[in-house]
Amino acid sequence: MSISSRYLDMSKTLEEIDLLRSGSSNFEDSISIEDYHLRPFTSRGISNGELGNFRSNVFKIAGVDDGNVKDIKLKPIEFDQLFVKNCQILFQDFESIDTFQSEVWSYITIRVLPDLALWRWPDNAPERYFGNPERNAFQRLWHRSFILGPELGSELQEDEAISIFERMEALGSNKNVAVPLARRIVKYRTNRTKDEPGSSEVTSQVVVRLRRVMAVTNIVSLSENEIGNLIDEQFGLALESLTKSV
Repeated sequence: MSISSRYLDMSKTLEEIDLLRSGSSNFEDSISIEDYHLRPFTSRGISNGELGNFRSNVFKIAGVDDGNVKDIKLKPIEFDQLFVKNCQILFQDFESIDTFQSEVWSYITIRVLPDLALWRWPDNAPERYFGNPERNAFQRLWHRSFILGPELGSELQEDEAISIFERMEALGSNKNVAVPLARRIVKYRTNRTKDEPGSSEVTSQVVVRLRRVMAVTNIVSLSENEIGNLIDEQFGLALESLTKSV
C-alpha cells in the first residue's frame, strides 16, 4: 500500500480555470476542497501538510520564502531550469505512478500552484492548467527532467527543449534518442563560433530531419553508437543546409 496524490478530473478543472485565470485563488481553501479522487488500493492520500511542504519547496527554489509570487525575482526561463534541476527533490514524496497521471498535474496546477502557473504564463492560456506533458505549466518540466535527467534537462534552452518535446510520440518519450540529441545540442551551443548558425535554428532543423528518418527507420533496432552517428549526421546536414542559405 502506498500514498496516493490527488486526482482532479476534467470537469472540475474546467469549472475552475476561468476563476484561476482571473488571479483569484487561496491555497489553504483550495486544498481543503474534497472533490478530488485517489488512486485505488492506497494506504492514504497525500495530506494537506505534505502539499503545503511541496508548495513551500517550489517557492524556495524560486527564491521566495513567503509564498508570494510578487516576490519572485527570477526570469520565467530561469525558474523552469531550476524546477527541472530540482524535480527529484520536489517530488520525493510522490509515488512515481502518480507523476505520470495528467489528472494529478491538473490538481497540482489548479489547487496547489495556480498563482505560480499564472506568474509563469501570464498569457493565461487554459492548456497551462490541464494535465498535459507538452503544455501544462509544470508537467512539461517534470517530463523533461524524467527523460533527460535533472542536470541535462536544465541545460537546455527553452526553444531547444520545445523542439524535442513538442511531439512526445516522436522524440520526447524516447530516452534513447532524446538524451544523446540533447547532449549534442548542448555541445553545439557551447562550442559554436559566432559565424555558425544559432543553436535554436540548428536544433529545429535537426529535429525535423530526425523525424523524417525515424518515420522509415526502426530506431529501436539501432545501437547507442548508431543513434549517436545518426544524430551527428543530421547535425552535419542541417549545418550544411543553413550555411548555404545564408
